[in-house]
Amino acid sequence: METAPAKPRPYFVPDELDWEALPRAVQVAVDELVQPAYVELVLQASTALERAAGATFVHLLFLELLEQFDLGREVARCIAGRADDTEGVSPREEELRRHLRLVSQKEKAGKFLMRIHEFRLKHPHVFATGLES
Repeated sequence: METAPAKPRPYFVPDELDWEALPRAVQVAVDELVQPAYVELVLQASTALERAAGATFVHLLFLELLEQFDLGREVARCIAGRADDTEGVSPREEELRRHLRLVSQKEKAGKFLMRIHEFRLKHPHVFATGLES
């Protein structure tokens, strides 16, 4: 079972994941977006609070990317005329609502990270006392 290159893997990506079985688009998204965000926002974070908020943001980013891929496949099926026709709320609408809720939560986590960063810039003495982790 192949795994991603020997970079520090986010803890929420299971070890038994067959990296080579993932669609190429997902591999690229993880390599280009999730992995660098994990390094920057979690591994390089100065405080436990920043690491925790960064981990939440990166996990939501990972879930968002997976859902984007699934929604893209659903759109392709719909365009090809193979989408299920059901009464009431279609699965596509519910999936889209769920995705938008996820994006909203990721945005909130990102804003929290920015607030921490701004606080650190305005009050560097608070973090210079050795209480940061």
